[in-house]
Amino acid sequence: MKLSLIVLALCLAAVRASAQQDPSAMEQDMLRLVNQERAQAGLPLLHLDARLTAAARAHSQLMADRKKLAHVLEREPDLSERVAATGLRFNAVAENISAAFGSDQSPPSEVAHRGLMGSPPHRANILNPDYNSIGIGVAREGKTYYTTEDFAKSYADASTADVAKTVAAKLNELRRHGGEPALRIVPLDRLSTLACADKTSVQTLLQSFASSRSAAVYTTWIPSDLPRKMIDLAQEQGLTAVSLHVCTLPPAHGGSGGFKVAAVFF
Repeated sequence: MKLSLIVLALCLAAVRASAQQDPSAMEQDMLRLVNQERAQAGLPLLHLDARLTAAARAHSQLMADRKKLAHVLEREPDLSERVAATGLRFNAVAENISAAFGSDQSPPSEVAHRGLMGSPPHRANILNPDYNSIGIGVAREGKTYYTTEDFAKSYADASTADVAKTVAAKLNELRRHGGEPALRIVPLDRLSTLACADKTSVQTLLQSFASSRSAAVYTTWIPSDLPRKMIDLAQEQGLTAVSLHVCTLPPAHGGSGGFKVAAVFF
């Protein structure tokens, strides 16, 4: 699956004035403003994720401590690494940052939000239909409010065992609908070693299990969504058993928490 990371230009919204706002209240107000924009555009609202919020707050605090606006500060991991370290499963991520003052007419949250919406790349993140989660962090230094909005296309937590059960259940659901008998789920010790190797091919699996009829190897973020090859095999006549092994993919630039599935059919 293609992974993406949007690197943005910096946005500085500064109005000389004395308005103040509690950082946690500002975070909530910015969430309201972001989701208001999405609702007006006919887009699903973003879910406030605690792990993205922790990453956003840490970055805003670092910007405030160093009095510097940047997506990556010295000796700081990049956005993808920071989000992956929280344990969130995601395969797209982006970030908006700003430094804002309040004004006599507007609180800092509105000043920051207007500045972000006035910048095409930041606005594109706020209105990106692919993202479903957000974390917002605000840190105050003097009269300046450093803000971070971290966006992600995220997925529910799942273990390798959960994924294997889901894939097996989906295979047999498709077989029932096609009038075929359910496949027996059989363990193969050697499959675990082969499945988690850096390069696993269907040919390698077929050569390793002489009695096998077919095999498939694929990556997934949504276990219940089977690729075309697996759907075809689920409907193939004459198959009686399948062995499955699932490995967690290592974090990569723009994503973390994906799975590799290896299946051998008999």
